[in-house]
Amino acid sequence: REKEQGATHQCRECGKSFSSRDCYNNHMRFSKRHAHENSYIHSCHFCGKKFATRWCMNDHIDWDHLKIIKYQCSVCFKPFKTAKIMVAHMNN
Repeated sequence: REKEQGATHQCRECGKSFSSRDCYNNHMRFSKRHAHENSYIHSCHFCGKKFATRWCMNDHIDWDHLKIIKYQCSVCFKPFKTAKIMVAHMNN
């Protein structure tokens, strides 16, 4: 592992930069753009859609099938699938 502060790892396929080798490796394994089809081993028991991680599959099931709202704007109460999308909404 690289410990150097400011060290970056750049994806040659999409140009995205990462602060660590681990982050880069995760990007290559789990990004829909780059992940090999065989890495999608977790199947949704509702619709059959495949995911690279159990966490992603569970998130899909909660949002798309069970309609569980985990993230909601405290101002307008709009629901969001991810915290990242909610934070972007709240910052605008």
